[in-house]
Amino acid sequence: MLGYPNDFISFSKSLSLARQDKNNIFISLVCEAKDSSVPFAVKDNICTLTTPTTCASRILDGYISPYEATVLTKLKKHDCFEVGKTNLDEFAMGTSSETSFYGPSLNPWDPTKVCGGSSGGSAASVAAGIVPFALGSDTGGSVRHPASFCGVFGFRPTWGRVSRYGLISMASSMDVIGIFSKTLNEVRWVFDVIKGFDRNDSTSYDVKENITFGSKKPKKVFVPKLKDLAKIVELYIFEDFEILIKDLAKENIDIQEIECDIFENSLPVYYLICYAEVSSNLSRFDGIRFGPKNNHHADVWRKDSLGEEVRRRILMGCHVLSEGHKEGLYEKAVHLRKHLSSTLNDWSKDGLLLTPTTPSVAFGINSKKDPISMYRQDFFTTAPSLAGVPAINIPWNKYKGLPYGFQVSSGVDMDENLINEALWINNFSKWTR
Repeated sequence: MLGYPNDFISFSKSLSLARQDKNNIFISLVCEAKDSSVPFAVKDNICTLTTPTTCASRILDGYISPYEATVLTKLKKHDCFEVGKTNLDEFAMGTSSETSFYGPSLNPWDPTKVCGGSSGGSAASVAAGIVPFALGSDTGGSVRHPASFCGVFGFRPTWGRVSRYGLISMASSMDVIGIFSKTLNEVRWVFDVIKGFDRNDSTSYDVKENITFGSKKPKKVFVPKLKDLAKIVELYIFEDFEILIKDLAKENIDIQEIECDIFENSLPVYYLICYAEVSSNLSRFDGIRFGPKNNHHADVWRKDSLGEEVRRRILMGCHVLSEGHKEGLYEKAVHLRKHLSSTLNDWSKDGLLLTPTTPSVAFGINSKKDPISMYRQDFFTTAPSLAGVPAINIPWNKYKGLPYGFQVSSGVDMDENLINEALWINNFSKWTR
């Protein structure tokens, strides 16, 4: 059994803090574990045996899964037990954790602000000091985005490195289970525990790596062209990013500027593919096999039981896959995805991709009504998702008391190496100074 790398609060203390939470971080709590166990939080779209798994949706209110996610089984073997299930955007669709049936999670740094999404509750549980680490899911940035808004590390592994058995699917070709923590050695420890092949998930696999945890200087770093970046992110983020590039250049790291087109193109490609997969995955929620009993036609019941954003994505997915549109939209998106994936993996052969994680700090609750402005929060996070490569949010600085972070990403199966290089880059973070 691997020993937890850092000191941690007792399970009873963690549970007490969770009960006192006023930021709507948790949907449900678990009350059984030894006090010496390592407490953690788990996003409420990851199946547990003893507590409901709701996906923050009315349609699954009270649903208890007959099986447990593989990642939880692995963690329990190392004496880690979940304190509770965390709040999220309904069915993990969103970037603010405001679309939850149970109400929005609030940012621990400022409860008038969002905590990001869709894994907002998990990020907030770590930021608030309730647990040493938490699990979330990341499809287009749902771990990295709230990690940036809450000031914690957020790690998205390579697609397939961690079993998805027990994760309720949103867009299966991009869904991964990710990790939040305040330190990278805890991120690495949790990853070492949960990674690897699982016979219940045919897409999972083992990688023979013998890379120990430790700081590693990258040789080359790819960054967006600064003249383009200045038009995309807020000034305070741009200025910090510019300072970092100069600091890296002083360390004789080869800095390569790239066009922002890859990120601009990734957004529509991501959402087209995501819409299509969402419409397929959520077709199972028909009022017969899941959710409370009803006397209505499935279409009527789903309209009453699903939130606006979920219904929007299902309808868009049906449109994308409909006759006459599949060839013009979906298949072109799949083709572009292959090109984007190839480009990102070519860069990663000898370098890292470094970008801001989010264009701004956390915004106010209910302040963004336009779906497009919400989608653009994923500007930098969708490209690694489409390519299936690992990526990490590094907490970097605060603006008016609100955190923001920078993202590093690498190539397929270079997860351990990426964590080590993120550790080296973290030395320049104003968060740790």
